[in-house]
Amino acid sequence: MKAKHNHIVRPLTTWEHDKRYYMIQPLAEWDLSNYMARWETTSTISPDERCNVLKQLYGLATALREVHGDGAKVVGTHMDIKLENVLVFSTGGGPVTFKLTDFGCANIGQMDPRDIWSLGAMMLEILVWLIRGPKLDAFRTKRGEEFEVEGEKTQAVGAVEDDMFYYFGKDGKPHLKPVVIREINDLKVEVSTVPDPTLRKPLMVFLNVIEMMLKVPKDERPTAKDVCAKLKAI
Repeated sequence: MKAKHNHIVRPLTTWEHDKRYYMIQPLAEWDLSNYMARWETTSTISPDERCNVLKQLYGLATALREVHGDGAKVVGTHMDIKLENVLVFSTGGGPVTFKLTDFGCANIGQMDPRDIWSLGAMMLEILVWLIRGPKLDAFRTKRGEEFEVEGEKTQAVGAVEDDMFYYFGKDGKPHLKPVVIREINDLKVEVSTVPDPTLRKPLMVFLNVIEMMLKVPKDERPTAKDVCAKLKAI
């Protein structure tokens, strides 16, 4: 990776003591989960702040592209992308910056498409929050509830947030949960009525890209490089 990337937290220093490793990182104002919790309703977020959130999500995609490599040479895999592992930095009251951190679960020398899934799942939650505010809690709750598929009750698998997006069907294969599909489709309907085209277009592009990132078959997901290319167009 490059010595410095605007959306990756770099340690200020590292050291070893008694066979344990330590590091000091720059101090952030929030992690992304706490940043989102600052607003009781997202209706008070200004258009400029909304646009900056989308800009920062693109920045995180470029961070993952940096981690995965340019396609010719694989650098590694993060393996733990979630809201709590994105730090939010504020500089003098200006626009905030999102930075990917916590590479403790990273694999060096191989790229795993699970990173794309995790980033897509996290992005979807952020867009639900940005567009629908408090309804994010309801979306999370519904993902963990039992539901019927072909007359049989089933439930999402896993305890990790991005694992609650799929279930195993009668065929023994994983499938995207119906509630996730509905949420994306409902968001597209809401976004299509956004009067400001500078927000409407990028939000729709993000939703379309997230749909691709949440393809259950790993080989159907875009690479981080592909994701960046599609998002850069906005």
